[in-house]
Amino acid sequence: NRSVVVSNRSTLTIRPCPGQGPLLLSVDGHESEQILPGDHVRIAAADCKIPLLFPHHLTFADILRLKLRWSGTNI
Repeated sequence: NRSVVVSNRSTLTIRPCPGQGPLLLSVDGHESEQILPGDHVRIAAADCKIPLLFPHHLTFADILRLKLRWSGTNI
């Protein structure tokens, strides 16, 4: 149960390993979906962009540190 951070140019493909049962995929708190053997899910950045709000007093690294529960100074 850890977040994954990848490049916005990456494409991820999720599929069960051979001989493994179904996987459960949960995205942004939505209801989980089963990925059955032989199925796959491909995830890539969309062409459209949305504006995001960031607190002015926190850097992007600060936000990651809070969300991923990183501690200490040597990250």
